Amino acid sequence: MYAKIRNIEQAEKIFQRAKSAKGIPIDISLFGTMFKGYNMNGQPSKTVELYENEILNNKTIELDAIAATCVLTACSDCQRLDIGEYIHDEVLRLDLLNPPNLRLATSIMNMYCNCGSIDRAQEIFNQSLPIVDRIAYSSLMKTYLSINQPVQVLRLFEQSKSSSIRSDPILYLNVINASNQLGLMHQAEYIHRLIPSHMIENNLLLIRG
Repeated sequence: MYAKIRNIEQAEKIFQRAKSAKGIPIDISLFGTMFKGYNMNGQPSKTVELYENEILNNKTIELDAIAATCVLTACSDCQRLDIGEYIHDEVLRLDLLNPPNLRLATSIMNMYCNCGSIDRAQEIFNQSLPIVDRIAYSSLMKTYLSINQPVQVLRLFEQSKSSSIRSDPILYLNVINASNQLGLMHQAEYIHRLIPSHMIENNLLLIRG
């Protein structure tokens, strides 16, 4: 509760008391709550720090899908590829992607994207098909744009259409930017015509695009 209302200091005090209380087992859900709190309050580095200090070498506490997603999100924000790769290995060891978990898979992919490992991100994306959503598509497209590979963006767009992914303003904007990078003005105009009018009216970037 305290973490959600941005009283992170009070949340930390309760967390420390819960950890030191006798007779109360410490499980990953306790840490997961703090991970969420730090991330929600713009302190992802504290999430990574807490994981490194208290779980990384602690053989009695194992990650669950929620905690792993939180730490991967923090690693993505902090560009901590070292910890992110370790978490990915733990996810595989603990079989946390079985049954398929789209949110966790996307957090792994985003971590690799933000840390500059586009090949690993594409690998995770391919492994997660056909359950990936437009968020995963948009994240991968944005990364390809950042490293000047607009052709890959257009390839992903065609793939998303064949997978019945419903496009959103961010996805459309990535495709328009890729078309502009390639000098394909007719392609950009074609994409612009595909966008529902209500999306354009509510999104200044699409109007400019």
